[in-house]
Amino acid sequence: MKKLYFATMFFASLLVAGAAGSVSAQNACSQDLGRDLITMSVVNRTNRPIIVNWVDRLCKEQSSADRTAASKTFFGDTYHGHVFRVREAGSNKLLKEFVVSPNSKTIMVTSLAAAPAPPSASHTRPETGVEKFRKNIVATWVNTNDGGKAVIENNNITWYVNGKLAHRSLYTIANEKTIGFKNPEGLDRTWIVRFEKNNTIMIATRPDNNKFFEFKRVAVTKKAETKKK
Repeated sequence: MKKLYFATMFFASLLVAGAAGSVSAQNACSQDLGRDLITMSVVNRTNRPIIVNWVDRLCKEQSSADRTAASKTFFGDTYHGHVFRVREAGSNKLLKEFVVSPNSKTIMVTSLAAAPAPPSASHTRPETGVEKFRKNIVATWVNTNDGGKAVIENNNITWYVNGKLAHRSLYTIANEKTIGFKNPEGLDRTWIVRFEKNNTIMIATRPDNNKFFEFKRVAVTKKAETKKK
C-alpha cells in the first residue's frame, strides 16, 4: 500500500477558507476548495501498472515516479478541488482525469481513455473566470491616494511603501473577484477586488474593513518562465 502526502506543498496556498465553486475534470486545473485533507484512492483494474499525476493550479501536470501495479490501489492525501491524471506506465497513455471532492474520492481505472484532442482555432476550451481574473490581476498597481505600490505576479504580491520594499506575500485566487494572501507575520487577509474602467481596480481588505481604495494599473509584468535543467 502506498501513501502520498501533499499537505506540505499545499499548506502555503490554502489561505482562503470556504471558497465557493466547483471544477469539472475536462482539462481542469487544481483549485483550493477546502482546508480538510481528503484521502483518495485510485483502484487499478487494468492489467498494467499506472501512474497518478497531480495537475497544479496553473494547469501543468506534475509527473510522479510512483507506480501502482495491476489490481493494486494507490492512496494519497489531498484537498477538495485538486485534479489528477492517471496514465499507463511506460506508454504514458491517459487513462483518466478526475477532480477530488468529499463525494468523489474513490476512482476506478478500468480501461484506456482517448487522449484529448489538441485545441484548434474552431474548438478551444473557453477560459474560466478564475483564469481571466489571474490574467488581469498580474500587473503593477499603485494606490491613487498614497502612492503605495503592489506588484502582483507568479503567486506573489510584493509591497512597496515610499519606494522601498516592505514585504512579499503569497496569494491564492478564491474566485473571479477575490484574492487571499498571507504576509510574513502570518496574518491572513482577503482582498475583495472590483475592476473598474480606465485600468483601475477598487480593493477592500477583510477582516480589517470593507472600505474600498482605488489602485491604478501602471505596467503589466511578465510571468517568469521556469527553465528545465
